[in-house]
Amino acid sequence: MFRDALIITCKDLRLLSRDRRAFVVLLVLPLILMAVIGSSAGRMAADSDRRSAAVESAGSPASTDSIRPVGASPEHRVYRSIVPGYTVLFVFFLVSIMGRSFLQERELGTLQRLQMAPISSTAILLGKMLPFFVVSVIQTAVLLLSGIFLFGMSPGARPELLVPLAGSTSLAAVTLGLAFAVWVRSDAQVSAWGNLLVLGTAGISGCLVPRHWMPELSRQISLATPHAWALEAYREILVSPYPDVGAVAGCCGMLLLFSAVFFVVGLAGFRNT
Repeated sequence: MFRDALIITCKDLRLLSRDRRAFVVLLVLPLILMAVIGSSAGRMAADSDRRSAAVESAGSPASTDSIRPVGASPEHRVYRSIVPGYTVLFVFFLVSIMGRSFLQERELGTLQRLQMAPISSTAILLGKMLPFFVVSVIQTAVLLLSGIFLFGMSPGARPELLVPLAGSTSLAAVTLGLAFAVWVRSDAQVSAWGNLLVLGTAGISGCLVPRHWMPELSRQISLATPHAWALEAYREILVSPYPDVGAVAGCCGMLLLFSAVFFVVGLAGFRNT
């Protein structure tokens, strides 16, 4: 089974490497948005800090040391929310890309030939998922490293925790993409339902607006999405001076649970086509 899956994976990786549109959507666009929005938000945060400092200084002129910002600058601190938010958002953009990939192969008859071959459905789906998982892990690494080295984002006190989090988030994204891809039947459905799924879950979960700005009820509702669990873990790793390993592991466990459910849904849909 794994040999068959590996053969399909290698074939799809070659095809993905030639897709320039996917490269733009998954890497170039999020980096541009991070730079533009992060710069604007950073200036707003710096202005807010200066106004707060001026007010406190006017009230307590003798305690000027207490109002000096501690740690990273406001411009750098905002990236602790922006980089994870846009990383998770664009990782889940694979949903639409996978939908179009499956649709093209269905129209070309490739999927039908694979289903008629002596290959299990599980092996076929693993082979179709693995290329996107590899792409997603690379995408996450590039975006996080860009946040650290280009935008000055702190990697946190335990940066090694980012590795299992990136892997479990990518797995949740590609399995959701699989569950979506096996059910769509036209390019119009991919565009309409794919964008609704990606942007709707991103808005609910806190990818577009920092989760700590959201009301408590909204934060609880957002936990119905895998994005929210990923963002909770990113905040624990990047913001907390002493990250709770148990909390991060719990978030990764929830992402793996989402992945298992999405894969079962995708497998059921694939066997019914």
